This record gives sequence, structure tokens and C-alpha cells, in this order.
Amino acid sequence: MFIGINIGALAVKVACLDGDRSGPSRVSWRVVPHQGQPVQALDHILKDFPAGGSYGVCGYLGHLSEAAATEAAIRFVGEDFDAVASLGGETFAVYLLAGGRIFTTLSHNQCAAGSGEFLVQQIGRLGLTLDEAIRRSFDGKIVPLASRCSVHCKSDITHKLNRKEA
Repeated sequence: MFIGINIGALAVKVACLDGDRSGPSRVSWRVVPHQGQPVQALDHILKDFPAGGSYGVCGYLGHLSEAAATEAAIRFVGEDFDAVASLGGETFAVYLLAGGRIFTTLSHNQCAAGSGEFLVQQIGRLGLTLDEAIRRSFDGKIVPLASRCSVHCKSDITHKLNRKEA
């Protein structure tokens, strides 16, 4: 069993991969806003996960880089992804992959408004939970949106929804 922990600017995230290297038999996760108290939030979350296994921590207070944790998770899952998006409360990065390895990272250098917290708000506008949005994303289609400014992105989302393009 492998438990990955990310302590971000706004939330603590925990993912548990239970199984062996041939593929996980069970995947579970929790995301909890920490409201400036990440250690207390982590203590609360870990009560929902079994003790034991291997732990890795990235983000604030972490000992692993997010890129190393992402590559380890991809190897464990055994899927062939082209990219992985990391949507933090204040950051946004896309890891481009080849053969399960990150070959480049794309990230924004603009304000944090277009990152994770903004996306969570937009998911809420759609009447979806974060878990439902994640599940639906695997069967969705790519819809181009403005990416430099959250105001323009929100306008694009509203326009495309009104026209039933998404």
C-alpha cells in the first residue's frame, strides 16, 4: 500500500493506492481544505486511511518533489498517460509525459486566479462535486478556454454552456 500526501496552499490531499505493481486493486483519496492548519487537517484525514504502508509527502512540509511523486504514481497505476495536470489552489502545472516519464513541465507565471481554487468554483457553478467532475473528465471532450485571465475564462465557460458547446 502506498499513501501519497500533498500539503498545498489551501488543502491537504491524500491518495491511497492499495495493491501491487501490476496495478492497484483499490484507489481512494480525500481532499480537505486546511484553513491555515495543515497538520491538523492531515491528522483528521489520516484517520480514514489504514495504518502501515509506504508514505510520501510533497508540497509544504514535504520531502518529495511533486514531479517525483507524479512519476511514482504513474508507474504504480501502470497507465500510459500523455499528460498529468496539477491544479493547486495557487499554482497550475501540466506535466507532459513519454513512456511514463516527465519530459517537460508547463506552468503559468500569471496570477493565481486561474488555478485550482478558480476551477473548484467553476465546478461548483456546474452543480458538480469535485469527485464527479474528476470522474466525468475521463469521458469528456476538450473545450478551448481563455487561460491567461480568470475573468475571460469564466466568460468563455458561460458562453460555451449557454450555446450547449460543453
